[in-house]
Amino acid sequence: MSAHVLVVEDDPDVRETTALLLTQAGFHVRTAVDGIDGLSVAAVWDPDVAVVDVNMPGRDGLSLTRHLRQHGICPVIVLTARDRREDELAGFDAGADDYITKPFDGAVLVARVQAVLRRAGDGAQHEEESALTPVPGLQLEPQLLGATWRGVHARLTQVEYTLLALLAENPGMVLDRRRILTSVWGESGQGDGHVVDVNVARVRRKLGRDVIRTEHGLGYRVGAP
Repeated sequence: MSAHVLVVEDDPDVRETTALLLTQAGFHVRTAVDGIDGLSVAAVWDPDVAVVDVNMPGRDGLSLTRHLRQHGICPVIVLTARDRREDELAGFDAGADDYITKPFDGAVLVARVQAVLRRAGDGAQHEEESALTPVPGLQLEPQLLGATWRGVHARLTQVEYTLLALLAENPGMVLDRRRILTSVWGESGQGDGHVVDVNVARVRRKLGRDVIRTEHGLGYRVGAP
């Protein structure tokens, strides 16, 4: 069954173009004209992923993204004309799983949506697994996207969990940004090395700075070398 994609965009031309691109790629698509409308559609339609514009009247895209992620409704790809680094970081800080700047290539958008859905599907395959303890002090809960590090528990986004689990599955091994990008974001994420740094920082804020170790000039690791 084709995935359901919700497109939330106030510009009618961009909204219609984005919806057409995704429909031609085989997705079931519904649209919303702003953040408030997006919440209403998401509540009754249960999308698999949302493509959300940042600049919208009523309720902006970052606020909508926070709501969708905090309530576990669906992964979010932020779509925006803002291309400054701080704007991109704000999108990820709000819980976005990916970030695309306008104007965008249709093939890239489809690839990003497919990558987000693939990550979400990989997580769903582990729903019946019990808690995992890959390294001392760290417990992973695949079915809840949760993690506990030395007594501190937190719920993670799909991207945060996938990144942490990747490192934990290779205890003590240093993984460079390119390896992490390819494993977590797929080919569509290559070239966005700072995205790894942003999500590492988010995991650290939730669980503690020492949950993921930095090996300067090399990459990141979890557990003793």
